[in-house]
Amino acid sequence: MKTHSMLPALVLAAAAFYSGQAAAVVPPVEVAGVAAVTACPTTLTTATPYYSDKIVFEITGQLIAVNPADQPKLNALPRNTELDIKVRDNPRAVADIRAKVLGFLGAVYNVDTASFIKIIRVEYTAILCPKAP
Repeated sequence: MKTHSMLPALVLAAAAFYSGQAAAVVPPVEVAGVAAVTACPTTLTTATPYYSDKIVFEITGQLIAVNPADQPKLNALPRNTELDIKVRDNPRAVADIRAKVLGFLGAVYNVDTASFIKIIRVEYTAILCPKAP
C-alpha cells in the first residue's frame, strides 16, 4: 500500500528533474568550417572520439573571398556541380552548415552568399582513437 502512495511522488520528482535538464541546455551554434584531418595521438589516457561531417553541396552563384587575394581561386571553383568537404563537427553544438561551407572555402558569410550554397546532403562520421597502451 505504501508503494502505491509513493509512486505519484516519484513520478513528479522524475518529471521535474528531466524537464529541468532538457530546458536548461541551449547549445551554441557552430559556424567554423575546419578541415577534418584526424590523427590519433599516441599519448591518450582514455579513448577519445573525433567527429566530422562530409557536406555535399553546390555553389550556385558568385561568392566573395574574405581575403581579396583568394578571389581568383574562389572564382575557379565549379558552379552547379556537386562538391564535398570534410569538416570537424561538435556534437554538442548546432551546426550552421552553409556557414561551415563558406568558412571552409574562405568566402564571406552573409545572407546573400549563404543563398549561393545549396546543401545536397550531410554524412556524419565518428572516429574513436584508442587509449595508449
